[in-house]
Amino acid sequence: MSTPNFEGVFPYLVSPVTPSGEINEPVLTRLCRDLIDAGVHGLTPLGSTGEFAYLTSRQRRRVVEIVLEAAGGRLPVIAGVASTTINDAVAQARDYQQLGCSGILAILESYFPLADDGVFDYFSAIAAAVTLPVIIYTNPNFQRSDLSLSAIDQLSRIDNISYIKDASSNTGRLLSIINLTQGRLQVFAAPPGAAAAADRNWQCGSKGSTGANRCPLIDHFIRLELMISKNEERNTLVNRIDYVNIVVKNLDRVSLLQN
Repeated sequence: MSTPNFEGVFPYLVSPVTPSGEINEPVLTRLCRDLIDAGVHGLTPLGSTGEFAYLTSRQRRRVVEIVLEAAGGRLPVIAGVASTTINDAVAQARDYQQLGCSGILAILESYFPLADDGVFDYFSAIAAAVTLPVIIYTNPNFQRSDLSLSAIDQLSRIDNISYIKDASSNTGRLLSIINLTQGRLQVFAAPPGAAAAADRNWQCGSKGSTGANRCPLIDHFIRLELMISKNEERNTLVNRIDYVNIVVKNLDRVSLLQN
């Protein structure tokens, strides 16, 4: 089965909403266009940054429509699918494929913890429902039921489960996934705001970088990705990105102190 080659910087998009509860189309469109102009390699609506858990199904669908319209076929759009039920997740995935998405980011929502069999059934059902490449998402910081290495190994043997987004910030786990899946899964790593971690993960074999912090610093991360691909010296750039991230993280704290 031929699958698109996703690699590079795929920022996760916020989902701006008006006071009346409508998706703010002008703001989301501008965000997409700015990121495309900056040179990103793809767009990912409805990831954790898109706050999918707080949006209605109608709002989620509208977010995907707006991002697809802004992308205009110039680069891949990978839409997040998340649910507590298999039937709903499958319906979302089929709908987003029909709308024109290039891939599906599969996210497991659960209130009760699930055994590996339940986790496997959820992700495999999404993959079976579409012909698009599926990125399975693991984020132990937020998910009630995470993907074990055993479940990842099983899922990597499904033809169109081609990628995994690992947001554990654990380099050892990242290497374990890469070694275990033997090239069946390409890895996207999402270190929370740290360019040094992104650099390290790319060197370990990650195919790209994702996350919300990529948006305000997108030019730097695209440059970092290019420098890594050329094996150029980049310590100064890594330190600069991480310094800016520290400043941004502390802006709200400083504002509160001033008030």
